[in-house]
Amino acid sequence: MDMEKTKGHLQNEVEQLKNKISELDNNKTGNKLIEKQLKESEERFRRLTEKAKDMIYRMSLPDGLYEYVSPASVDLFGYTPKDFYDTPILIRKTIHPDWRKYFDEQWVKLTKGDMPPSYQYQIIHKSGETKWLHQRNVLVKDESDKPIAIEGIVTDISELKQAEQELKNQSLRNQLILETTMEGYILADAKGKIIDVNPSYCNLVGYSRDELLTMDIREVEVKIPPEEVDRRIKQMISKGNDRFETKHKNKNGTILDLDTSISIMHINETPLIAAFVSDITERKGAEEKMKNSEEKFRKAFVTSPDSININRLDDGLYVEINKGFTQILGFTEDEVIGKTSLELNIWENLTDRNKLVSGLLKNGYVENFEAKFSTKKGEIKNGLMSAAVIELNRIPHILSITRDITERKMVEEELAKHREQLEDLIKERTRELEEKNKKLDNAMKVFVGRELTIRDLEKKIRMLQGK
Repeated sequence: MDMEKTKGHLQNEVEQLKNKISELDNNKTGNKLIEKQLKESEERFRRLTEKAKDMIYRMSLPDGLYEYVSPASVDLFGYTPKDFYDTPILIRKTIHPDWRKYFDEQWVKLTKGDMPPSYQYQIIHKSGETKWLHQRNVLVKDESDKPIAIEGIVTDISELKQAEQELKNQSLRNQLILETTMEGYILADAKGKIIDVNPSYCNLVGYSRDELLTMDIREVEVKIPPEEVDRRIKQMISKGNDRFETKHKNKNGTILDLDTSISIMHINETPLIAAFVSDITERKGAEEKMKNSEEKFRKAFVTSPDSININRLDDGLYVEINKGFTQILGFTEDEVIGKTSLELNIWENLTDRNKLVSGLLKNGYVENFEAKFSTKKGEIKNGLMSAAVIELNRIPHILSITRDITERKMVEEELAKHREQLEDLIKERTRELEEKNKKLDNAMKVFVGRELTIRDLEKKIRMLQGK
């Protein structure tokens, strides 16, 4: 019986040993698997760190010695991982002079395990190039919560910093442009509230910047109903840009005509309306005066009894004539427009046209120029011209006004004839008077001679008489 018990006990122990052996084999297999996975993980980490552009490092604490530095250190600093292993303070020597005090402060914190999660600084690369770096840190602690190392990543952010600086410079340039441009600038939200203006717009409307920032665009717009302003704002936001003329009211009550160019920008997905405005009040006034002047000219052109016409300077091609032209020369408008003065044989003497053109080329205008013209029926008309050179579509033309002085010339000729006859009559009368005066002079001489003789005789008689 005891043997049986002993045998059973031994069998149990053997079974237990078999189970333990089996368990050990399983653990060994598992450990090998874990070791394999760990090795593969380490290999992946190694490939990643060696190919990464960022420098990955591990620094032991509190001695500050590098346990690991990735190959990216060459690109970032110009030094190999071995350089960092051999010279732990090497990184401090690369720090830009402007950042050494800051970095020394952070280094003390690092070695104590009391460091910021990230910070930026400048270094001088081994090549002499200045670079911006961004460093992210993770504190490693042991089981007793004691800091034992720092693991971190160092990234080259030079391009980002350059882009930020360029953006800052661009922003400053844009601000300078806005501050110095002669155009007014307004920035408003989608509800029309003014959120920014430049000095030019302040000067334009007479309000200070602080005043305008409390105002709505509707308070400076003139003669536009609020609902129309709302509609226009929605339209501008929908289109993205627009250009139109509007009127704004100066603080002193003056109404300003403005040429307005609109662009829509989005900040944080919020639409904002940026408007550049130019004061065109003087231009609009000049345009109105020109319009009125053109209207007056048009009325004078149409209603004037004088002949008014526009024709090309080089060949005399008629572009426009008035009713006075047709009445004086007898041509219809259709017969004249598109024809030259030579084709119509209007000039009685071509020398006159040559003189006119010569004077226009020399002075740009001619006044009180007399010439003879031939009507459609062949009648000769005397004209008194005033002309000036104008440009139509960049082509020189003649604008001329010709008054029909034919009757006046006939009267002048009649008067000249009468003047000649009168002068002849006066000459004849003068001749007759001269002859009569001559005869009278002779008679007076005889009379005087006789008078002297009588006096001499009387004097002699008195002498004889002893008187």
